[in-house]
Amino acid sequence: MLVQKMQKNSTDHHDMNAELAAGLGRIIEYIRVIEVLTQADLAKILGTKQSGISRLERGKGLPTLGLIVKAANIFGFRIHIKFISEKRHVVLDSEGMFRADEHAYNWSLWPPDKSP
Repeated sequence: MLVQKMQKNSTDHHDMNAELAAGLGRIIEYIRVIEVLTQADLAKILGTKQSGISRLERGKGLPTLGLIVKAANIFGFRIHIKFISEKRHVVLDSEGMFRADEHAYNWSLWPPDKSP
């Protein structure tokens, strides 16, 4: 049973990586297009290769967090990350919000103060 669950999680992880790669690729391409840059131009700005930008835009690889942060900083974007658990009905986001079953909490206050 544990092996089956691990295999399913491995498949889910692969699907999640593919979905994330495709989404991040669309973001990279969007930034490039609105900035009127070629893939080679963007690669030079980000310190990578044109083939790497092409691969990212096609969703064929995951960019490093460093590359994402660098692109956001250079082009004036903020990064907002969400961790979503459909199983637990919870969303944690990078702006300090926690949502569970239609209720929202400020989780930047976590853990709760236990002092008297």
